[in-house]
Amino acid sequence: SPYFLRTFFSIPQLIRPLAEWAVKNDLKKTYVVVADYGPGHDSEAQFNKAYTALGGTIAGNSRVPVRNPEFSSYMQRIKDANPDAVLAFFPLGELVPQFLKAYANAGLKDTKIKLIGTADMTDEGLLDASGDTSLGVITSGPYSDAHDSPENKALVADFNAVASKIGRFNASAVAVWDALRLIYDGVAAQGNAKFDPDKFMAFTRGHSFDSPRGPVTIDKTTGDITQNIYIRRVERQDGVLKNVEMVTFPNVPAK
Repeated sequence: SPYFLRTFFSIPQLIRPLAEWAVKNDLKKTYVVVADYGPGHDSEAQFNKAYTALGGTIAGNSRVPVRNPEFSSYMQRIKDANPDAVLAFFPLGELVPQFLKAYANAGLKDTKIKLIGTADMTDEGLLDASGDTSLGVITSGPYSDAHDSPENKALVADFNAVASKIGRFNASAVAVWDALRLIYDGVAAQGNAKFDPDKFMAFTRGHSFDSPRGPVTIDKTTGDITQNIYIRRVERQDGVLKNVEMVTFPNVPAK
């Protein structure tokens, strides 16, 4: 559609940098476990393709039911495969802390195996529920509330001052923030004239700006977002679990 804009992320945008980081860090054999639904299948396929193209080996694949899963059998499969890493993808919600708890209870957290995944696995909205089971989990994502920039520090401080009781500022929130900024800037660019949707799209597509997440560009042709993707590790800082950025993949396209 000529009226499409994306301010969040795409699955390939997160998976490709994660696969590259894994191979560069000697995680040469990975077991892939995903939720058994569309985005899980997409993540599995994208990782398998990107990772093997870079020389990695898939130690096994499992698809977990999204309703009432029993994780113990999957943990045994991971143990039997003895991989360097486990790539996990689950939708944002209760399955994430359930999986992390099962992973820890199976003793896998205390092994050499690295647990990696996309940003949903350690979203700020779930970190408190996951607790210490999330410590050390490595994910790829476009945003962390620990991102070290003046724009982000100011926004998080303002959010916490008025809305901390409803949760933590996360990737979904920054996507909405940036969408509202595009709307505001696109309307303002038309001045006092009658709103013209085609002029609005001409302004917003191809537009670049500094987001609290880092530099962002909306593709002029597709309306998709190009943005930095960060490899993060969950650490406890000042008593709070945070996604601490380790590596930046700059200007990653959505597709």
